[in-house]
Parts: sequence; structure tokens; C-alpha cells
Amino acid sequence: MIGLMKPPYDLMAILIYGGGLRLRECLSLRVKDIDLEARILTVRSGKGDKDRQTLLSTSAAVLLEKHIQNQRHLFDEDQRENHPGVMLPTALERKYPGAGKEWAWFWAFPAPRQSVEPRTETVRRYHLYPS
Repeated sequence: MIGLMKPPYDLMAILIYGGGLRLRECLSLRVKDIDLEARILTVRSGKGDKDRQTLLSTSAAVLLEKHIQNQRHLFDEDQRENHPGVMLPTALERKYPGAGKEWAWFWAFPAPRQSVEPRTETVRRYHLYPS
């Protein structure tokens, strides 16, 4: 296993403060929710279970781009070990069964280790936990 990296708390604080995100919204970001070119973050299922977009500063976009590039090794490692991919919302998991193995659906802030889903006992990677 590749050595564990320091969690990106500084970057998360920048996104939370600068983009008006709640902690859970920041942790739940996926690669596909980040548009570095347009400097926009899409927050899914936020307050009131609504989606919204927020701006991403240029300096935060540079840091976030480096961070996302560094997280690719976890995704590649999961693919090599043939893990089932990240968890998707229930309806999407049924409609697109292989989508959880696509890079676009990977967490922007993935947990450093795999964990066991209690309901199905499936081993997969989740996002960082709030604690």
C-alpha cells in the first residue's frame, strides 16, 4: 500500500470558508463536481437536499488541482485491487452499476483506508469522516 498522506485540512478550510460549504458538503465532493476551468464547485444534496454551485477562487483552484492529482494513486490502487468502487446514491448505483469505478465519481477527499459498509459488508473507500 502506498504511504498515507497528511489529510488536506488546510485546503478543506479554504473551500469551506471561501465557497460557503458545510463540512459534510466539502467531504462529499467528487471529482466530477469540480470544474477547475470555470472555477466552480457543484454541491450535491446540500441544505434542503438541493444542488447548488459555488465559486472557486483561483488560488484554491490551483491547490485543489494539485490535491486531486495526488489522490489519483488511491483510485488506481483500488482499481488494481479490483475493489467495487465508491458508493453512489442508491438509484444511480442500480441504474449505472459500474459508475462507482469511474474516476469522475471518486471522492475529492477520500479516506486513506478502505472500510466495510455495515449494511452489505462490502469493502470500499469512502470520503474522509467529519471527526
